[in-house]
Amino acid sequence: MSILKTEWFSPRLSFLILCKLMGSIFCSIEGREISDSIAIFEKQLEQNNSPQERVDLLNHLAWHNIFEDPSKCKGYLDEALELAKEHHYRKGEASTHDIWGTILRMTGVYEESLRYHLKSLKISEEINWEMGIGITYTNIGIVYAESGQDEQALEFLLKALPYKKRSGDSTGVFLAYGDIINIYLKLDELDSALEYNQLLLDYKKSQNTPGEYATAYYNFASIHAKLGEDQRATEYLDLAEEQLAILSNKWVEIQINKLRGEILAKQGRHDDALKKINRAYIIADKYHMVDVRGKTAGILSDLYAHTGDLQKAYEFQNIQNELLVKSFSSNAHTKTALLTARYDMQKEQMLLESRYQYRMAIVFIAIAVLLMMLCVAIAFAFIFNRKKEKLRVAYAEIEQQNQLIETQKLELVESNAAKDKVFSIIAHDLRSPLASLSSLLELYNRDYIGIEELREMMDDLSHNVNSVNETLSQLLHWAKNQLQGIKSSPREVRLYDIVQEKMELFETAAKNKDIIIRSTVSPDHQVFVDEDQIKLVVHNFINNALKFTPEGGKIILSSAISTGEKTIELSVEDTGVGLSETQINQLFKLSSLGSTFGTNGEKGTGLGLMLCKEMIESNHGELLIESTPGKGSRFSVRLPVAIAEIDSSELSESPVLAESA
Repeated sequence: MSILKTEWFSPRLSFLILCKLMGSIFCSIEGREISDSIAIFEKQLEQNNSPQERVDLLNHLAWHNIFEDPSKCKGYLDEALELAKEHHYRKGEASTHDIWGTILRMTGVYEESLRYHLKSLKISEEINWEMGIGITYTNIGIVYAESGQDEQALEFLLKALPYKKRSGDSTGVFLAYGDIINIYLKLDELDSALEYNQLLLDYKKSQNTPGEYATAYYNFASIHAKLGEDQRATEYLDLAEEQLAILSNKWVEIQINKLRGEILAKQGRHDDALKKINRAYIIADKYHMVDVRGKTAGILSDLYAHTGDLQKAYEFQNIQNELLVKSFSSNAHTKTALLTARYDMQKEQMLLESRYQYRMAIVFIAIAVLLMMLCVAIAFAFIFNRKKEKLRVAYAEIEQQNQLIETQKLELVESNAAKDKVFSIIAHDLRSPLASLSSLLELYNRDYIGIEELREMMDDLSHNVNSVNETLSQLLHWAKNQLQGIKSSPREVRLYDIVQEKMELFETAAKNKDIIIRSTVSPDHQVFVDEDQIKLVVHNFINNALKFTPEGGKIILSSAISTGEKTIELSVEDTGVGLSETQINQLFKLSSLGSTFGTNGEKGTGLGLMLCKEMIESNHGELLIESTPGKGSRFSVRLPVAIAEIDSSELSESPVLAESA
């Protein structure tokens, strides 16, 4: 089965799927939080359980930890699969394969995900386990839906429905109807959506479950709203609220208030709309529903803008942006953990295959030896020695290839970690300031604020733009270096000119913080370096010194020629907050990158200093750091003197980073 398209499920369908798998809205069975359910399962696991009970508990723990601690999933699933096979517990084996398929789907590996779901389906069909067949058909449908193949998704979701009905899984039937309805909504087939929603309502009524009709009534309201039939939509919302009085459902309550607010806003009743949307936002905030809270915050921003409350509009726009960044980072972290689990599984499979091949080779050798023992002793010794030597060489080659594969796998994992870290920096240090700038400009374009209000916000705008510009510049330099490597074009450069140029550039920033910048760099000191790269280094040193030096502090730039007159040391010393030895040791590790803030809230990432180190080494230089917490720091760089007689081959090819606290 080839999957060609990739796009994400609709938000509501994603929610329904999550409900089906996790048992309820952001809570486990009987209202407990996911973490509480995990604690209960772990406690039960410590008891003397039967093999089947233990397999079920391990599968429950693996599934719940997909959303809590993905690094634990593999261990639980490996033990569950081994125990299920040992005791011929086929249902447990099918469930384990199904969970692996879901993990692979969540990391975007749809082909592999289908393979594991089909393994589960085959086992369920062999033992005629209808509930398992229904669950697996549903999960296959989800794989197709997430990859953008809605027609195929609908086919498998419709197949799942009768199995769930026959197995007596009423909750599964409710959610299966919901999945089908939302596929029809994605395909814009509203008549079919209405038809299946009526079937959903009829089924719930046949089960005599008052209070659980709220979802179906809300679906009717949502579909009629899409059709422009606001009056009918409102009537169904009233019916849904009557159901909530019987049985509380916070997610449906949020959606009802949100839809009522949208209908009221269309009618121009913005104050009434604000009350409903605010109610939805408060519930989402209380129950930590980040995605729903972000959407309602965006609607509130627009409504407050319409009513002329620009401060509130700006406030909720920023809340929406912060929640988008938070959601992005959380998803990135979860996906990275799942990728690691998937890599561990593949690595273990490769190891097992390697052991199997090795054992087969041993068997072959044993048979060959037995046959050769029937031959003449001399011939046996000669042939055996030749075989032994060939096997030694072959085994050495296999070991070398295995080591190469392992190294490549580790490099791939590190590369993925670096990519996720850079994406995290982009999300936090570029997206939020740009989103705030966009929000202000949008308010200005809609005439919600005038030129005077815009001028009052100009300082913040300028600060955000400068921060974005500096971060973007560092990211571009870093990306170019990763792709092409650092290429230096050295020539004779006078340090005095570079220092004066950069001091003038930071003169205004220093005055704003009441910081004195003074230079004792000698006009006679010339170095043999790439001028643009050393300018970036000096720029970064001064910028960091300003950022982490409090008001009223001092920054001194100096230069000195070394003993032997082969290098010149340029230093930038400040009276700032300083660094501990631990902080210095973490400066040049990619895993430590992240947002940092100066004494006046100036933002940084740590990427600039990493670039400086690479450029200093490219110019055959050496970086030295001396710092004392609370007293200040001294960043120095030793560069080759511009003397024609010095052979470039004499320059150090492996500069050492000297660190001392």
